Amino acid sequence: MSTEVPQHPTKPQNTKELKYRKYLWLFFLIFPIAMKDFDPRTIGNDMAIELPIEGQMLVRNRAIQLEVANNSLTRSRGLNYRHDLPSNRGMLYRGLPKDTYFSGKNNKFNTELIFLMGNQVVDVRDVASCNEDKCLQYRTNERYDAVVEVKSGVTKVLGITRGVKVTIDLLPARR
Repeated sequence: MSTEVPQHPTKPQNTKELKYRKYLWLFFLIFPIAMKDFDPRTIGNDMAIELPIEGQMLVRNRAIQLEVANNSLTRSRGLNYRHDLPSNRGMLYRGLPKDTYFSGKNNKFNTELIFLMGNQVVDVRDVASCNEDKCLQYRTNERYDAVVEVKSGVTKVLGITRGVKVTIDLLPARR
């Protein structure tokens, strides 16, 4: 009596698994349609985003450690909802559209915006924190290619004014 051993033994299929597998295509059809109006910025809307230090701004032999807001989510959230920011730390915004404005909405403390063109400060603006529906909007009429946001008072302590030269050093992955 000889018994044949199958060349490719098959795993017994679970009937429940088979039932769900035949409808899997439906998931791939409906999921994109259901997610078309999904905005990832609505996730944890009242949560602060703290980014890793990815560079520094040197001014008059003092360093400000920089978090780099390099996508639309981190640029739109910025320093919102944070309770404090050390005076040696800031957030760098690059690649901003020309019509970008800043607001103190949902900030827990006042900040300052340092507008840069290359390695020179072209404008400095004070930004008041605001927890109202309508808050002041801050921008500059000067041409700029980057903005550093720091805690209020830092520019005065470091003597950062229009015309001051700064150096921004980024980690190699962010250049």
